[in-house]
Amino acid sequence: MRLKSLFTIFFVVILIGCDSGLGPTDEVPAEGSLIVNISYTGDWPPADELFEFRFVAFEFLPTSLTDFLRINEMLISDQLEYFVDSETIIFQDIENREYFYSAIAWQFGENVFADWTAAGIYTENDGYFKIEGNIIEIDLEVDFDNLPDFPPPLPE
Repeated sequence: MRLKSLFTIFFVVILIGCDSGLGPTDEVPAEGSLIVNISYTGDWPPADELFEFRFVAFEFLPTSLTDFLRINEMLISDQLEYFVDSETIIFQDIENREYFYSAIAWQFGENVFADWTAAGIYTENDGYFKIEGNIIEIDLEVDFDNLPDFPPPLPE
């Protein structure tokens, strides 16, 4: 009888301690990853017009060229390659957050405060994606013969 009582107490303690059984937890990892596949078409500009060329993801919707200077609110790649047909960049261990707009930021002149444009824009899902412990993969095209408008039109 005593063994049966101990077994019952042990079983009750186990049941109280297990709230979700052996199933997966609902906890979201604190970081995720972003894979950006970039393809280039058209004629590359001359090398003397390629001061900076980087992928940027904005935590806000940009409204002017000066928004390229809000670097503390952007995810920014290392310098991209020049004169290639395509490349893939990978960001790992990105803190969970939302991104409302992504582009290839191109500094085409010496003035770091004014000589910027977007060479390509991520347009799927209206440019929006969210890192929440997941892996996001996006495709972005740069067509040097047909550059996008920047800043983007504001949503209605």
